[in-house]
Amino acid sequence: MPLRRLLPAYVAALIASLIPASRAGAQQWSAEHWADTVSVAIDAATRSGDVGRLEATRSLVARATAAYPDDPLLRHYEGFLLYRLVTVGGATLGPPITTAYLDGARDALERSVARRPMAESYLLLSEIYSRQAAADPAHAAALGAAVALERARAMSLGARNPRVYLLAGIAALYAGEDAGGGTAAAERLLTRAVELFGHDGAHPPDPTWGRAEAYAWLGQVYERTGRKPAAAESYERALALEPDNVWVRDVLLPAVR
Repeated sequence: MPLRRLLPAYVAALIASLIPASRAGAQQWSAEHWADTVSVAIDAATRSGDVGRLEATRSLVARATAAYPDDPLLRHYEGFLLYRLVTVGGATLGPPITTAYLDGARDALERSVARRPMAESYLLLSEIYSRQAAADPAHAAALGAAVALERARAMSLGARNPRVYLLAGIAALYAGEDAGGGTAAAERLLTRAVELFGHDGAHPPDPTWGRAEAYAWLGQVYERTGRKPAAAESYERALALEPDNVWVRDVLLPAVR
């Protein structure tokens, strides 16, 4: 059964037990069933803050994409998983692994949008290009143009998509004001994301992630601008949505209490 129907607790052994043993077996599941299972596994592993769990989820994604290599939603989740590995793993991954993950995410997302344009995919691509530009000055100009193009495509396609504003807000928080970022821009985008999540019409297996994350990142803006009570309230709202979110529970909220 899809992991969405199971208890929130997530362990690699459970995933391994759910994976059909062959490609023929994998094809007994529909692409939509795989996408739903994969998306829940990625979200659960991300909430745990455990790179090992995210790594374990790669075997699930690999089996799904082997069964349905041209399915754009599965390729989207392949790219999304690698993006999560980079953002959760951070500097602990090391440059060679980070580069490989970014290259893999770029390939998967480019294959996805070629068959099914999705606002989330375009904005994830912009984030991948941005990270690649930072790591490769020789190609920074070309990649910078690609960042702007993919962000424009995302905003055009997802004008009311909360995940687009969430990712744009995170990017703005780390960008300088001369590049259109800064805390004011991030607060505007993340506040809009929170508002739009209240009316989000997405349904599984399409992407539905991000509501708790929007509160967590908005809390980061409040904290960075000296508004600790507002930050604490925002973190508490995130934790109410995702009680097992380790980052919010063990790192963000204790810092402002």
